Order: sequence, then C-alpha cells, then structure tokens
Amino acid sequence: GSFLRRFQQGTRNAWHEAEPIQEATMSALNGTTDTDSVLHLFDDRLDAFKLAVRTLMERVATKASGEPSRIRTFARTATEAIKAHPIATIGVALGLSYVVVRIARR
Repeated sequence: GSFLRRFQQGTRNAWHEAEPIQEATMSALNGTTDTDSVLHLFDDRLDAFKLAVRTLMERVATKASGEPSRIRTFARTATEAIKAHPIATIGVALGLSYVVVRIARR
C-alpha cells in the first residue's frame, strides 16, 4: 500500500541522488576532474543521508508510544552503526532498496 509506494519513491530518489557521485567518480578515474571535488560531493550527499536517517528515526520514535525505551535504544544503536560505517550503510541501503523494488515490481 502506501508504505510501499513511499519506499519505492525513496529508493528512486536515493538512486537519483547517487548519480552525480557515480559520474564524478568516473570523471576522477578518467582524470577529467580532481578527487577533491568528488570527495566534497560525497560528503555533501552523506550529510544529507545522515539527516534523512536522523529525521526518520525521530519520526519513528515520536509515533511509537508503546515501547519508547526500546525504540530509543534501537535509534541510538542504529545511529552509532551509521556513524561507524557510513559507506557500508549507504551500500546496504541501496542494495536493500534495489531488492525490494525488484520484488515489488513482480
């Protein structure tokens, strides 16, 4: 239903957001741009991703009333994992999004 549509839209947005990073990375590998601009672009996108995750976690914590302490613990653990492994987090999120979209299109 509605959740799946929002998830699919979010996945499409995530892939769209990743395109400039892919293009800049290819340009850097080809020697047509410097790596500093790629890193700057990646940092900007990573900051936006962190903000989106933080906002989502706040919404979930606000809406859930039954187990606020468990939700806060989960949110804290997820935030720590994202901070510890930001690139892996993005890779996992994109991979899972791809799988879910493929399943949903069947």
